[in-house]
Amino acid sequence: MKKFIFCLCLSITCMTACQSDLNKEDTPAEKSETVTQLQEKDKAIAGQTNVFAFRLLQTVTKNEEADRNIVISPISASLALGMLNNGAGGQTQKEIQQVLMNNADLSKEELNEFFRRMMSTAQQADASISLGNANSIWIDPSFPVLDAFVKVNNEWYGAEVRNENLSDMATVQLINDWCSAHTNGMISEIIDKPSDALLMLINALYFKGAWTVPFEKEDTKDEIFHNGDRSDTAVPTMQIESSFNYSREETFDLLELPYGNESFSFNILLPHKDVPLSSVIEGLNAEKWAQSLSHLRGSKLAVKLPRFSIEYGKDLLGDITSLGVNLSEGADFSLINPTVPLSVDQILQKTSVEITEEGSEAASVTLVTVLTSPGEPTTTSFYVDRPFLFIIKEKICDAIFFIGAIRNL
Repeated sequence: MKKFIFCLCLSITCMTACQSDLNKEDTPAEKSETVTQLQEKDKAIAGQTNVFAFRLLQTVTKNEEADRNIVISPISASLALGMLNNGAGGQTQKEIQQVLMNNADLSKEELNEFFRRMMSTAQQADASISLGNANSIWIDPSFPVLDAFVKVNNEWYGAEVRNENLSDMATVQLINDWCSAHTNGMISEIIDKPSDALLMLINALYFKGAWTVPFEKEDTKDEIFHNGDRSDTAVPTMQIESSFNYSREETFDLLELPYGNESFSFNILLPHKDVPLSSVIEGLNAEKWAQSLSHLRGSKLAVKLPRFSIEYGKDLLGDITSLGVNLSEGADFSLINPTVPLSVDQILQKTSVEITEEGSEAASVTLVTVLTSPGEPTTTSFYVDRPFLFIIKEKICDAIFFIGAIRNL
């Protein structure tokens, strides 16, 4: 039986700052106008994407082993579902938009326009950071796809169209090469064998930057990290004393470590010593997150942060379904093909993150398979020596690109 596969590849890399040919160059006036437009038209919508981000995190952590590190990409999942939404009709479309944007009545055009404008604005936000966004549609010759579905994803997402035999090993290599090329080699293999897929949609998102205030390698030394399973581990720990945005919230301390000109940042939510990480995660929502960000103030801090890398992978279909969207039997994807009943079989996401003295490196791949159906200026200590939550976000509308929970090192 032939399948319809939707695949999104997201790679975010934050290391040495450089300019990429994936960035668009605009005049300062054009950049200012674009940023202003996003702030006026889309910040409220962007806030709703964070509703999805925290709901997805809470669902994933609830269903995961208690001592496992977790990292997911809400933007990856959002872009994947946004493109898929262009093939959805009726109740399926409403449910996707309700889960993504907390607004079932948002039109497809509004959703597509928001994602395009958000990514365009993010690409222009910092000349020292490379942010590339590429999309492609891979169609098996045996599967007729409505021209309108291809056209809308081409117009709004710039999707490149490839007609290839998806059951051919040569196509596997072509797809992997495409993903590698658009993620600077971070994602070199998405699939390892031919598939009976009918269609693949792939999004590749690439980010590369550096800390605004880098850690010095010579200051890194082993420190004890108190794991969530009550064991202790000596881990290489980066150290710095400088001024950063900081706030003390009811259950956690919040530290913001900026990249480049501070358009993007790495945020650490460190639970108070008597508060378990699970309580912080359960208590978070988009409104509380926005309030916490508004409390940030420049403070002199002595920071200790483990140098770490983690990998995580999971089929998110059950988690996303539990948020209120039916993508399985009975789903309406008639705007892809009106005669073949289709349903989502899985939403695989694999993510890897590395934090170093220079910056951060991360990659995430999402694979969606659709089958024919049946205070004061004093120095504050911020020692990350116990389980914590981290968020990589952009600053104009505070959209969350990556969010993770570190329980053990």
